[in-house]
Amino acid sequence: MSACFSTTYIFPVKPLTLVESKTAEISVLEKATEDIQFWEAFKNTTELGFPIPNEAYSALGDFQTIPTFFTGITLDENRVDIQILTRLRTLGMYENGWYAPDSIAPSRETITDAEVFVRHIDWNKVERPFIGLAEDGEINFLWENSRIDLDLGFFGDGTYSYYAKLADGTEILRDYMPARESLPEDILGCLQME
Repeated sequence: MSACFSTTYIFPVKPLTLVESKTAEISVLEKATEDIQFWEAFKNTTELGFPIPNEAYSALGDFQTIPTFFTGITLDENRVDIQILTRLRTLGMYENGWYAPDSIAPSRETITDAEVFVRHIDWNKVERPFIGLAEDGEINFLWENSRIDLDLGFFGDGTYSYYAKLADGTEILRDYMPARESLPEDILGCLQME
């Protein structure tokens, strides 16, 4: 069996109007949904003649492509992981000058690193972060609750860094954490839904 893959990306060439922005958000949501449903559907399939090993599944999930031959499954748009991927892909459409003349759009690598990280978190247990874009192109995930304040950032170098302040005043700073790795268990514990 052979399969053909095609990819479509949406990159605006001018600032988006409100109508164009809403249309783009829908397109981004559809792309995020298709990415997740394709890889989840084929994670343990024998359709290709053999199950895809978990290591290969992880690697495949990092590509920003849409295999268009797969259709028929829809996912719940209320899933936090889909909403986060949609937000990231929306930020990925920003252009340089998005906030001020010298503000920088996030790079494709920055978006990819954030997406890889998202796929390594159990969003059924972890609180949803605020996701923002800094003027230098860094994507930030921010959490604030009674146990922790956490600022986590992606620059597109395959890693993330974070600063955490725990309720007892302890401060933790980590740089160059591989995007393929989740947060340490003690930090994740502070992000658990109450």
